[in-house]
Amino acid sequence: MITSFGPTETRGPRKGKLKFRERKGLRGYAPGINSNPFPDNSGTFLPANATFEFQMHYTPGGRATVDSTKMGIWVADEKPKHEIFSMIMLNPRIRIPAGVKEHKESVSRAVSKDSLLYSVLPHAHYRGKKMVVTAYYPDGRTEILLSVPNYDFNWQTSYDFQEPKFIPAGTTLIQHQWWDNSAQNKANPDPTIEVTWGDQSFEEMLFGAYMMRVLQEEEIPYYRNLVSKN
Repeated sequence: MITSFGPTETRGPRKGKLKFRERKGLRGYAPGINSNPFPDNSGTFLPANATFEFQMHYTPGGRATVDSTKMGIWVADEKPKHEIFSMIMLNPRIRIPAGVKEHKESVSRAVSKDSLLYSVLPHAHYRGKKMVVTAYYPDGRTEILLSVPNYDFNWQTSYDFQEPKFIPAGTTLIQHQWWDNSAQNKANPDPTIEVTWGDQSFEEMLFGAYMMRVLQEEEIPYYRNLVSKN
């Protein structure tokens, strides 16, 4: 389940649809995800006349059923001090060869502004095996931010940092991901086929959602000073 929002198109045959490039992710849910509230005094700005998109991924189960999903939104009485956003990393060009026990692919993204990173939610489907998220800082340092050595599709987790991580402008984040497309993977729907990107669980994804906020100017010296001391 993915929830996003954006401005509404007002002309042409796609009237009322969201412009893809202008969508902003709010939240997602997958099996096993824990609650992931925003930090104190923070929220997401919803512009006037925005349109919500509530996207559900269904897998046929052989019989008719009813979807009773609900979505709740908390509206702040006053403007929060900090604006939270989800930075999305994905690689739709993945190709996982048939029968391979450990296949690796990656996706990277540069961070253009000094920011704080609160949590990471990596995502794959039944063939997902492990994930590693690494930060390459502009001063030459590298740091493994997250390692998931034994990924389980039935127990996906948003990993929250005990203290938010300072991500300086110019940092590159890389998410490495491995899949097991062999017959030894008991959850594998079909080890005899090459697997590509897709919404269905028998297809695959290389995806990550990163809860972040951009630092305000007056906050930047404090966090840069922490880095210099270390």
